[in-house]
Amino acid sequence: MTKPHLTDALKAEITKMYDKYEVRRSVIMPALHAIQESFGYISKEVADELSGFMELPRVMIEEVITFYTMYHRNPVGKHHFQVCENVTCCMFQARELTDHIKKLTNLKKPGEVTEDGLFSYEAVACLGSCGTAPVVMINDDYHESFSEEKATMFVENARGSKDE
Repeated sequence: MTKPHLTDALKAEITKMYDKYEVRRSVIMPALHAIQESFGYISKEVADELSGFMELPRVMIEEVITFYTMYHRNPVGKHHFQVCENVTCCMFQARELTDHIKKLTNLKKPGEVTEDGLFSYEAVACLGSCGTAPVVMINDDYHESFSEEKATMFVENARGSKDE
């Protein structure tokens, strides 16, 4: 498998983004999004390339990648669960929900991807929806008042449609 790198197409896409923003650093987020869309994650090497290409300090790129939970440093499954484990969600059984998801998917720890590439998970600090706890993001979609039953249904449906 080829290591991710900034392709000419990505460089052209990022260059076009400069026209939309007054400040070069404002392009960091959409550039990272484009990279992640292409590769599924943002490797250290690609982040280094982006820093050089955008002529911005590496730390600026790193700050954005590490602050936002939407960016992945390693490959993730086709269905990536992010379970909020902040105080309110934990009061509504978020840790038990995480354990249930791990059991359903046979994952042992955050960052692992199932052998079939379907699932991965991680615990996150806050998804900003305390009134509908527990909250889980699966890829880019919020699932509020998520339950073990909903997790079971989601995993079963995903396994049933994995060839689609």
